[in-house]
Amino acid sequence: MFRLGWRVFRERLPTVRDACKVRRARWIALGVALLVGAVGVWRQTATGWAGSGVVGSTVAIVLLAVAAGLAAAACCPTASEPGPAATINGRQIRPDAQMWVRKTVGPYLRRRPLEVLPEHAEAVRNDVELLARGLTRQLARWATAVGALLCFVTAMVAVTGFPGYAIAWAGLYGVVLVERVVELGRSERARRSAAGAVHAPHRAGSAPPLHD
Repeated sequence: MFRLGWRVFRERLPTVRDACKVRRARWIALGVALLVGAVGVWRQTATGWAGSGVVGSTVAIVLLAVAAGLAAAACCPTASEPGPAATINGRQIRPDAQMWVRKTVGPYLRRRPLEVLPEHAEAVRNDVELLARGLTRQLARWATAVGALLCFVTAMVAVTGFPGYAIAWAGLYGVVLVERVVELGRSERARRSAAGAVHAPHRAGSAPPLHD
């Protein structure tokens, strides 16, 4: 599911983010990183806050600058405007606003896959499309924020002797990202099953078969 989710993420990312907004976010992030880097160098020259070693202080300043740039990028709005397909019950929503599905759709997103019943196919196709858009947008923002956190904590460990386990603590947030990618893969699996359910005959009263 992770590999499938990662492939879906890469394919969908350009469709849920506005290219102009992304470029603007990158310029803002670059400006913030350069500013923080310049201030860090100035403070290091004046006070030696990052330590006496050239290599260690340089790495710390670079990490802090990168962390600041990533944090700025994560705060910049980059979502594209919702298109006609981004609707639920006839109401238009933002591409990153839909993070839930109907009760009838939920069972098809569980770890153990179920074949989508024909009577649920339309609901599954509609809901998982919106869910996938929301997950993709959320993953892009969260990954940037987690990257900023990891850079910041690593710099603090190098400069102040902040407990080394803090890096592992910050890395735990990456587990959430992995779970989101898996969830994206499950939504794609359900979408494919729903597409096949339209043409597959279903006998009343029969239990939905499991995937092999």
